[in-house]
Amino acid sequence: MIAETLQSVLSQSYQSWECIVVDDGSTDKTSAIVLEYSKRDSRFHFYNRPSYKPKGANACRNFGFEKCSGNLICWLDSDDLLHPNHLSIHFNTHNNTQIDASISLAKTFETTIEKSVGLWSNIYPIKNTLDELISGQIAWQTAAILWNKNSLPVKPFDERLQSAQEWTFHIKMVLKDITYLLLDEETVYVRRHEQRIGKDESATKYKSRFLSRNIILNHLLATNNLDKTNEKELLTSMFNALKKSVGYKFINSTTIMCFSLLRLLPKTRFRYNILKVILVGVPSYTFTGKGITLFKL
Repeated sequence: MIAETLQSVLSQSYQSWECIVVDDGSTDKTSAIVLEYSKRDSRFHFYNRPSYKPKGANACRNFGFEKCSGNLICWLDSDDLLHPNHLSIHFNTHNNTQIDASISLAKTFETTIEKSVGLWSNIYPIKNTLDELISGQIAWQTAAILWNKNSLPVKPFDERLQSAQEWTFHIKMVLKDITYLLLDEETVYVRRHEQRIGKDESATKYKSRFLSRNIILNHLLATNNLDKTNEKELLTSMFNALKKSVGYKFINSTTIMCFSLLRLLPKTRFRYNILKVILVGVPSYTFTGKGITLFKL
């Protein structure tokens, strides 16, 4: 799939780009394919994730960010594709305005982009961008954003997370009061297939889902932006991740989640609910397989 992805970069109508590819330890023909592209075009640069960096997309994205020289940044996953005018549309938007980010639409596809299965997500908030990102009413696809490098932190992506990292990153950026424009153009194609990381049912997935919500909850607390609605939304998602962890018998993840919830007790409006989940819900569901309703907020 990465050959198609690199070809979509090579086919951009806007030509002044560099493409940094970071290999996360692949065991297939990825390196040979990327090296072939780098021989054909010097704008492709190939790196292996350094051994001191943790495995995962976030460490690779951050390492690629360290290596980039451009003023405008776009992260692209190795199985997704860009419309030929993706960069030109975004570049022209930045060139004509002073913004931190331009955000376009993304479509999903299965085998070819002609077989589209609809929009990846709604990007337009109705009332409040922060609230609707948290609740999932809107979502921004990673490759569909062109960032001004000066607006980004040194490590944009949290390397502790294996999923929900984009959600976490985008919410943190909105909390920085970034300026952005939403573009009513489809410029990214997101591939649907069974190997996508979000499809797995692993301890890592649910731990990351829980941790990402915990990170944002604490970030909102620290910046005095946590209201009751958002707190309830975040805790509901954390309880659901904990329920899944208990159901799949992920003991280590369940323990970590319970201790994290206990640390929230002095800060939360929902102390009773947290105690009910930890003291009644977890034991009941673990030993009897009953008590799912106890995880509801």
